[in-house]
Parts: sequence; structure tokens; C-alpha cells
Amino acid sequence: MAAPYSIERDFDADTFTVNPEPFDVGGRFGLVLQGGACLFLLSTCTAMLGKTSDKSFGTMLLLICLAVCAVMFFIPYRRFKRRQRENAQERRQVKVHVGDSDLRVGDAGPDQVVIPYENLHRLVVKNSLEGEYVGASTGGFVLSGGSGALGAASMATTGVLAGAANMAAQAHAARMGKYSKVCFQVLAEASGVAHPLAQGMTEAGANGLMNDLAKAVQERQRK
Repeated sequence: MAAPYSIERDFDADTFTVNPEPFDVGGRFGLVLQGGACLFLLSTCTAMLGKTSDKSFGTMLLLICLAVCAVMFFIPYRRFKRRQRENAQERRQVKVHVGDSDLRVGDAGPDQVVIPYENLHRLVVKNSLEGEYVGASTGGFVLSGGSGALGAASMATTGVLAGAANMAAQAHAARMGKYSKVCFQVLAEASGVAHPLAQGMTEAGANGLMNDLAKAVQERQRK
């Protein structure tokens, strides 16, 4: 199992390379069911078209079936692809540079986020599924640990979903249970804005990263 992050010490900056936990968004089984339903509907319409004497009515019925199938399949397919893109964005490797005067997120370029230390209030760990803060650095970067409340909340959510009668709901519940364990993010609050430093981590990995980042910032400020 790969480490959630690594640290490279240098004279100019300490570089934290974050490796998010892998996660499969799922949803393929639902697409297969949708595709099967569409094929069944089309085959039914085609069979009816062969039996009707009114070809214009049969053609119109077939076109309606095609439109319904397009809606039934392509809307879920677009949602599935969007979830895949969002998951890939959340799970991408990121580098956080702790310099002598600022935090820099990402490689040098127009997309790099620079946070001067004079604007930095605190570092926090947040669960993106529940929207709860489960750890934070306070003034002077004295750290507090995770709350432990997330586990009960995510288990309750998973229990409600797993109680659903259909297989799709159960599969969704299982995915949410797994996702709740790897959806922690580390944020830097600066000038009233929460800047994401890392995402897609376990609670232990996110708390460890927050602690090590805060220590590195504190050491740089003492120089």
C-alpha cells in the first residue's frame, strides 16, 4: 500500500507529494440495466411495427421508442462520465510546497495557488461527503485530532441506503460506505477562503498531512 504522502526537504522549500486513495465511482451495473431495458423496449416496438398494418403509425411509434431509449440511456451515461471526471480530479496527485514565506499548491504556473503566511489562519481536515470538520490547527499551529464523529454518521447513512429493496440502492450504499473512508481533504483557510491542499485521503492520512504541514510552516517561520 502506497504512503498517502511523501516529504522532500530542500533548502528553499519542503515539498509534500500527496497520493490520494484510489476509488471506483461504480455505476456500470446501472448502465447495463438501462441498456438492457432500452434493447427490450426497442425489440418490442420493432415487433409491433411488423404486426401493424398502419406503417405510418408504426414508424411514429418506433421513433417515440428511440427517443425514450435515448433519454433512458444517455442521461445516466452522462452522469456516469461526469462522476468519473470529478473522481479523477479529486484523486489526482498534487504537490504542496512549504516555503519561507508562503504555501504553494501545485507546480509553477498560472494554476498554482500561493498563500502567504500572513494571510494563513489555520489548516483543517474536512470530510467532503458529510461536510464536517474533523481536525484543525489553531493559533500558533497547535493541533487537535479528528473528532471520530464521521464514522457513526457515515454508518447511519450507509445503513439507510442498504435498507432499500432494490440492488441498485444496495450497490450505491456500499459505494458510499467505501467513499466515506477516502473522501477527506486538507484545507488552508486564508483571508476568509478555504483553499484545498489535498483531497481523496483517509482520515488518518489527512490528519497526518495537516500535522506535518503545520509543523513545516512553523519551522519555516522560525528561520
